[in-house]
Formats: sequence, C-alpha cells, structure tokens
Amino acid sequence: MADDLRFTEPRYTVADAARYVGMPPSTLASWAKGYTKHFADRPTVKQGPVITSLPSVTGSGATIPFIGLVEATVVQAFRQTGLPLQRVRRALQVLADQGELEHALASKRLYTDGAQVLYDYASTSGDQLLRLLTVVDSGQRVFHEVISDYLRRITFEDSWATGLILPVTRRELLRVRPTVASGDPPLPSRRGATKCCRIPLQGRRVDAIDCRGLRSTPRGHRGGTRCGPPAGSLSP
Repeated sequence: MADDLRFTEPRYTVADAARYVGMPPSTLASWAKGYTKHFADRPTVKQGPVITSLPSVTGSGATIPFIGLVEATVVQAFRQTGLPLQRVRRALQVLADQGELEHALASKRLYTDGAQVLYDYASTSGDQLLRLLTVVDSGQRVFHEVISDYLRRITFEDSWATGLILPVTRRELLRVRPTVASGDPPLPSRRGATKCCRIPLQGRRVDAIDCRGLRSTPRGHRGGTRCGPPAGSLSP
C-alpha cells in the first residue's frame, strides 16, 4: 500500500469529505481523529479513529485520502440505522478488526464477510441491537437495507475500493475514482454528459482534465471543459 495513492495521498479536506457523504464536519473529524472525553463522576472515555486521515502536505488542508472517503461512507451508512452512536462505533470497530485486515471498512471483504462477522459477534456477545444490522436473504446473512443502500455505491477492481458514487440519493450524481481528476468528483451536466473538471476550492479556477485518455474540448466557460461518457460511467 506504500505506493498506492488511494491510501497515501490526502485529497479531501474534512469539510469536503463531510459534504460528499452527508455528515457534519465535526462528526467526521471525530471519526477521523478519535476523541477523549473527561467526566467528573465516571472514567474518561477514549475512542480511536475509524476513518483514515493523513497529515496535510499541500497547504490545501486536505487530510482525507480516497480510502478514507470510502470509510466515511461506510460510517455514514451505519449512522443512518438510528442506533446509538456508541453501538454504531462498536459495530464498525468489530468490522475494522476482522481478520486483522488493514482498512477493512474499505475492503471487498466487508461485502463478502462483514454481515456474518457482525452477526457472529452480536450472537456471541448477546448484543441484540447489533444483530438488527443484519438480515437473512436467500439463506445468507447480509447487511440491513439501510446499510446496503450505501455500500452498493462502492465499487471494487481489487481487494480495496476503486470507485465511489456520491451523494447517496436515488439518482447517481457523482462517481469518484482516485485515478480521475485527482479524485475530485466529475460534475454531470443536465444533458447527461459529464463535465470533467476539478471542483473549485476557495474561489480558485478549476483545472480541466482528460477523460478516458481523450483530450477534452473547451466549451468557452470559465475553468471547465466538457468530455467523456455519460454521468455515472466515468472510468480511468
């Protein structure tokens, strides 16, 4: 993973990542950095990070790599179940620790084994709330639909995530790939084509990119170009 930019290159600020997955920035920050809470009448509570965060090296404030954005999507999926946050955190920790697999929340194994791992843990520990996060479908243990609606937005071409569709809505709007536009979501136009450009940050001009190896054709508007296949099918 040392040479894999999905894991090693910070591409999103906490605010940007939070906006993409529909989470308050302060909430995402606590999942990415962990937190410590002190109480006068009970022991201190300390929780480690669940979302991958890196030191900012570009001056842009970006700290979240692509794989961290995927992990944030998984965190948001579990938050939508309505369970108390401590139970959500426990469920995610169980999945993150499965088989000592690094970045388990962004791994393909989350799809293939995650629901069964969580159910087995909940059954063994007697945690009835966590058992509610899984259901049986065609004889197999799978995640509840609320979670599955988020997870199906993640795509894989190897053992870890390689694509992500954002935001989580009925209509697919943005497909994020770490090899396209430096991981910035392409912007779909009203006509269904993709406006392949970087999202502007802090009022700066956006930079045009190439799609599928083809040079984009300027359309005369500031900072953007139009090119590529229909929205939702962009690939490197």
